[in-house]
Amino acid sequence: MKLNNTSDSIVLTGYTGQIGSEVFKLKPDALLSNHRLEKDLSNLQNFLLQNQPNVIINAAAYTRVDQAEKDRPMAHAINVAAVETMASVSQKISSRLVHFSTDYVFDGLKREPYLETDICNPCNYYGTTKRLSESLCLSQPNISGVVFRTSWVMGAYGNNFVKTILRLGMQMPTLKIVDDQVGRPTCSKLLAQAAIEAASKNYFSNRSFQIVHLTDDGEPVSWFHMAKYILNRARDWNYSGIEGNKVSPISSAEYGQAARRPKNSVLSCGVFDSLFDTKRTHWQHTIDTIIEEIAKDEW
Repeated sequence: MKLNNTSDSIVLTGYTGQIGSEVFKLKPDALLSNHRLEKDLSNLQNFLLQNQPNVIINAAAYTRVDQAEKDRPMAHAINVAAVETMASVSQKISSRLVHFSTDYVFDGLKREPYLETDICNPCNYYGTTKRLSESLCLSQPNISGVVFRTSWVMGAYGNNFVKTILRLGMQMPTLKIVDDQVGRPTCSKLLAQAAIEAASKNYFSNRSFQIVHLTDDGEPVSWFHMAKYILNRARDWNYSGIEGNKVSPISSAEYGQAARRPKNSVLSCGVFDSLFDTKRTHWQHTIDTIIEEIAKDEW
């Protein structure tokens, strides 16, 4: 069924993921795309052309960073080719496109927080695909929208670092966590709220694509210190796993991953704060909320 031609008619991809599920909670009237983006994209194209939404929110992505080094065709199909299809259709039907990218487009060698205007130099193939998707959006003529660059996404749905630490803490007597990668977590609900605001915000209606950095607020933190915070906070909810003092710091080299990660993943969010009404909360609040929800269901 074709969408009504309202000011905020939305097609949503990736609605089962961390970000997409939060978008759907906020916009239950969005039309959901369940197309397999790694397969025939002509079906997705026909679906978009038939429904002609005012906004396409692309929350679908191949996010298995290490696996992307081996499964490059799949990562490219979902993160690049599918985005090219959406951007092309957006141009044809004059819709806005909201897309999500990553801190991994940077190499992490800068000492200060990264600005939207900093030169990209992806340090792994996943970051390469997301940078290519950014370039496709930015180069498409006569469409408007926003690419939200974000980092360390966490929420109530899907797998994330909080859930992994709590699960491992119940299975192992000690944990070793990387301490030389620093950034900020990002609440998936915050990203969904920003996407909905971008979908209806007049600021983007007469402009070309723009990249905007968006993470939670608060002082940057390493994975190690975040793991300690998670375990200590979980104690407040009668967590039955190990305590925060049983976590030890290790280097990225010691941990050993197929894909290199940037040491500095801190994104400057001043542009977002100046343009959007949505407020960024502290990353500790995001973790506290996730732990509280898990505790209600599992402890």
